[in-house]
Amino acid sequence: MKLRSPCRLSGMGAKIEAGKTNLSDLEAYVLNKGEVAANTSGRQEYLENLINEFI
Repeated sequence: MKLRSPCRLSGMGAKIEAGKTNLSDLEAYVLNKGEVAANTSGRQEYLENLINEFI
């Protein structure tokens, strides 16, 4: 899982894993973050599944 979710090791991800945050903090984090790029690993998984359908 480390390769797929490096954000779990630091920042907000680490706080969530440790149970040291709440929904209010998470809401503020997301609102401050703004729009983000598409999840790279999710896109890769989608493409791999699409290719596997044709193999």
